[in-house]
Amino acid sequence: MCIELGKPSGAAAALTRVGRWGELCPVRAEVRDSRRRLALALAASALLVQACRCGGEPPSPPSPEPVAKDAGLRCPGCNAILISIDTLRADHLGCYGYARETSPNIDELAARSLVFTDATSQSSWTTPAHASMFSGAPPSEHGLVYFRNPGVLSEETDTLAEILARNGYRTVSYNGAGYVSARFGLGQGFEIYESRSRNFEANIAAAEKWIGENRDRPFFLFLHGYDVHRPYTMFKYNTFCEYEGDFDILKFCTAAETRKRPGDRELEYVVAQYDAGIVWVDLLLGRFFRFLDDAGLRDDTVIIVTSDHGEEFYEHGGCDHKHSVYRELVHVPLIIALPSGVARRVDVPVPASTAILPTVLSIVGVEPEGPARSTDLVRVAATGRYDGDPIESETGRLVENLQHWKGITTARWKLIYEHDCGETSFELYDRTGDAMERDDVFGERRGEVEGLIARMLTDGGITGEPREGAAPEQRAIEDRELVEQLEALGYME
Repeated sequence: MCIELGKPSGAAAALTRVGRWGELCPVRAEVRDSRRRLALALAASALLVQACRCGGEPPSPPSPEPVAKDAGLRCPGCNAILISIDTLRADHLGCYGYARETSPNIDELAARSLVFTDATSQSSWTTPAHASMFSGAPPSEHGLVYFRNPGVLSEETDTLAEILARNGYRTVSYNGAGYVSARFGLGQGFEIYESRSRNFEANIAAAEKWIGENRDRPFFLFLHGYDVHRPYTMFKYNTFCEYEGDFDILKFCTAAETRKRPGDRELEYVVAQYDAGIVWVDLLLGRFFRFLDDAGLRDDTVIIVTSDHGEEFYEHGGCDHKHSVYRELVHVPLIIALPSGVARRVDVPVPASTAILPTVLSIVGVEPEGPARSTDLVRVAATGRYDGDPIESETGRLVENLQHWKGITTARWKLIYEHDCGETSFELYDRTGDAMERDDVFGERRGEVEGLIARMLTDGGITGEPREGAAPEQRAIEDRELVEQLEALGYME
């Protein structure tokens, strides 16, 4: 059985965390406002005394200069660190409301950051999402959509690393390889694009060594690891529950015969092990943040923490990811820590992956080259509004048969298209009362989303969708080292 270990109750833990999260930023703002009011009052008093001494009318106190809405949201010439925690659901972090104590260091960072609470990844698996981060384009444009072999990002694509390199930045990445391998074209523009391990510990150590030796120019660092990904083996950090029985977590969801839903106790254990991976990554990132502090880099470094996709634990009947675009698979954290320490929660829906490129360029003061493809989140944070296109997410499988899923998210609606082995269908969810997408209302509300349907389809099918029966053997991966990396992640069943 799965036994809850000695931790604060869910309600108590959540209340404690909400207290920290909800009060920290308002208290700081209140202190600043109090100091500002006091300074203005003292200035007014001094002017009044001076006027009375001179026998004239007291002049009006000077009006405070208006503060720009984007004050503190930019950092020209700053370093930029993009941290992608593979497979991390937003709703398993404390700063996103999770009751378990999984992420104290990330939560602390979030308390002085921009936190986008409704950020949607552009895919539910690794390669397409990261291609969108680096290119600013959705999968329908960059073309890397289908598992198991998505293809290669075009060399004609102007990536974030290439743009920053042309503007004097050093560009380096230590990542988990696998589906972020340079084999898929994701290393374009990086002078160093290496994997020391599939996990964060060795990659962070390599990054710290590189930073210590290369501080002559601003740098862009991409850090990535699979610690939260299956097979969920961070047993040491599972302080949430223990399991007594013969359930083998190493076989969970690794092949068709293991994808049936386990019992409730076994599933609780699986989720606890997933959370243990988050605890471990959070511990490593806490050390990394302290390294940046000790190196004196936090005053000129922007840190972005996000993920490529989430993970399903049978909310819609399945496990793992890449097989649909439901919220548990595409709702990801998006935290932007600026040297100014400006803290703001932004609750409007935004694209998570495609927004990375324009947002980093905007923050560090590099002009984009060519038309903007996606949203500058600085503008969203400054205005509290998202005025961009409906947010797309896309994934597919072209192994034995064609499967394709595409979602469009607006403030109110989530429309999902599915093509599964020749059959197509739609689902529709009203996000105002059904955030986790349980109640499909497509049948009765279709008329309200005809525009979204038309946006999704071209000539009756999804733009770029391959014909049924495209030869899957042509999409085989022949790189043996890469295949071994993917087998370790449970991908090559």
